[in-house]
Amino acid sequence: MTEETALSYIDPESEITEVIDQMRQHPTTAVRMVIPKGSVVLQSLVSLKLLKRAAQTHQKNLAVVISDPIGQHLAEQAGLTTYLRPKDRTPIFTDGSET
Repeated sequence: MTEETALSYIDPESEITEVIDQMRQHPTTAVRMVIPKGSVVLQSLVSLKLLKRAAQTHQKNLAVVISDPIGQHLAEQAGLTTYLRPKDRTPIFTDGSET
């Protein structure tokens, strides 16, 4: 994680629109969002695909941090760079866009 990467912690009850707004409002282009186990966002592959599309639309270099194996699998299917812990340097899955 570079110094320009912002960490953003997601509330487990946040809907996808709130998560997208939270990502979009970060002043940095690189955002690493920490999504907790049981989060509403992790209940749908469509939500994660919407998050990825919004990141592309707003020119954000988005990565997610997910400790839940099912959530990790969904993030991988959505094509999101995924980390196990917030300060990890090596992703468990990468879409190839984060350096």
